[in-house]
Order: sequence, then C-alpha cells, then structure tokens
Amino acid sequence: MKKYLISALKFLLFLSIGLGILYYAYYTQNEAYQLAEAKKAGCAALGQAIEACTLTAEDFTEAELSKYVLMRKLKRDFASLNYLWVFASIGLFMISNVSRAIQWNMLLKPLGRNVSLANSFMAVMIGYMANSVIPRAGELVRCGFLSRYEKLPVNKVLGTVAMSRSLDVLMLALAIGLMLALEGDLVWGFIEEKAFAGKSEGGMLSNPWVLTFLGLMLAGGITFLVFRKRLLQIPIIARIWAIALGFWEGLKTIGQLEKPFLFVFHTVVIWVMYFLMHYVVFFAFEPVAHLPPVVGLTVFVFGSLGIVIPAPGGIGAFQYLVTNALIIYGIAGDDAFSFSNVIFFPIFFSNIIVGAISVGLFPYFNRGRELEEAA
Repeated sequence: MKKYLISALKFLLFLSIGLGILYYAYYTQNEAYQLAEAKKAGCAALGQAIEACTLTAEDFTEAELSKYVLMRKLKRDFASLNYLWVFASIGLFMISNVSRAIQWNMLLKPLGRNVSLANSFMAVMIGYMANSVIPRAGELVRCGFLSRYEKLPVNKVLGTVAMSRSLDVLMLALAIGLMLALEGDLVWGFIEEKAFAGKSEGGMLSNPWVLTFLGLMLAGGITFLVFRKRLLQIPIIARIWAIALGFWEGLKTIGQLEKPFLFVFHTVVIWVMYFLMHYVVFFAFEPVAHLPPVVGLTVFVFGSLGIVIPAPGGIGAFQYLVTNALIIYGIAGDDAFSFSNVIFFPIFFSNIIVGAISVGLFPYFNRGRELEEAA
C-alpha cells in the first residue's frame, strides 16, 4: 500500500511541475495574444497602421481584451493542420523506435539470449508510456517487461539501457554543439536578452557571462586534476565521478560489440529521425512552413532539453522551450505556442496508445514460449 501511495505522490508531483510550466507558458502567450488582437482591432478603428499604432494594454478594458482567448486559437490551429505531415512525424518516431529496439538487441546479445525484435520494440514503447506518467520510470518498466518474458536478469538488462543512454547523452551534446556552431550568436543573444536584459557586442564568445562560465569550467577542471584524491573523498563528488566513469565505460563497451558500426548506424538513425520528426511538422502549420532546417535543429534541441525536465513526457517544459525557440526567429508567441503543442501531443498520445497496445500484446506474442518453457 505504501509503495503505491509513494508512486501516486510522485506522479502528482511531476504532473504538477509539468502542468505548472504549461500553464505559465499558456498564460504568458495568452496575454500577448489578447493585446496583439485587441491592437489590430483598435488600430484599424483609428485608421492607423499596426506598425505606427501606439495603443498599449492600458488603452483597453478587461472586457475588450478577454474577447480574445488563446485556447480558441489553439482549436482553430489544430483544425487547420495538414495532418499528413503530423502522421509523417509519428511514422518517423516509430522508425526511430525500431532502430532503438535493434540497437538494444545488439547490447542484449552478449547476455546469451537472441531477443525478438517484437519484444524489444514493445518494451521500448511500454517504457515511453511509463515515462508519460512518471518521468524516468520508463527504463525500469521496459527492463522489467523484457526480463520477465525473455528470462534475463533485470540488473543486466538495466546495464544495457545505461550503455544506450550514454550514447544518447553524447548525441544530444553533439546536436547542441551543432546548433551553437550554426546559430550560437542568435540563440545566445535571445537568451541574454531574456535573462540578463542586454546584448553584448561581438558575439557569444566575447560575452562576459560566457567567458566567466568557460573560465569557471577550466578552473574547476584544473582544480579537480590537482586535488582529485582529496576531492573524491567527498561523497557527492565521488558519486558524480562514478557516474562519469560509468558513462565512459558504457561508450567503451560499444567497441566490444559484434557489429559496432551497425550499432553506431542505428544510433545515428534514431537521432536523425528525432530531428526529422520535429522538422516535418513545420509543413503542417502555415505560420512556420517557410522556416529552414536550421530552425528545425534549434527547435529540436530546445525540445529535447524540455524532455529532460522531470515532468510526464516533458509536458510544459517542452512547450515553453519550443515556443521560445521559435520566438527567436520572429514567430509570434501565440503561433509558436500552438506549434509546440502540434509537435508534442501527437507523439505524447502515440506513446500512450502504442504502449498500452504493447502491454496487451506482450503475453500474446510470448504465449508459445511460455508453454514451451513449461514443458
């Protein structure tokens, strides 16, 4: 009973975090949308061009502003979508999951069991469904399902997932690096304007905040190298160091696989599909359909960072970060918020639906195996 109560409290906590961020993003964009729409009507009545119009929020009554509701715009935006591209995005996501299942099977093979692709794929989808309820629970749940039906030790299966996640961290870091190389000054200028209310001259590397951060990183690295033995006696530093070593060991294990290049190929496929599933949705929504792939990269990176936030499926954080990523490129906040939901919810509900179907199909696909082992 206590175990279920703790799980329920965790779910409510993480859901509250996600919904709180989502509400903040909605509330902020709703205010901006109300003012923008009221200005359009007010400036037109005055015969003024919107660019030259000086009306502010104080010039409108609450009733005049409340006529415009972002939720109604969201409904209109979803009704106007070209759903061919939305389903294409879901298809690309499923391709990435097939590659992830194949990649996982390659890690499981040294454990002495040829796991079926159907089982590993269903376990992956069940894991995503679990993450949509309790963040970070998916890894444990998918390992539990696979261990039960494939008769593998849970701890060893968890070890293979840790190796896979090590490579995911590296791929995300590469995606962030590519975004910074292509759009670093633009992105940093926006972050600085939002966070520090100012913009430096000369680009990202001349910014005092960036230089201070890099200086602290360098000083910290040198301090650790010089005083490593003493610092590793501090429990929290020892734990962080153990995680870093585990990450490195996970990456080294890849070279010991039977087909390491095929493993890396599927890793690349997973992340290319992740990028494409974000970018193709641009064509479904007219306000962003003209944006080039580099904007898709920025949206993909911001969205991926949103998924890292401990909220069910990244809800709230994903919308907030993707909305701000598009605002960088001059997309209106209300359109950007709509688009963040256009990307998020089809994948979110696909995870829940396919994951639930997988829970039902797992016993069916393994019925013969259970009878065989019983005999």
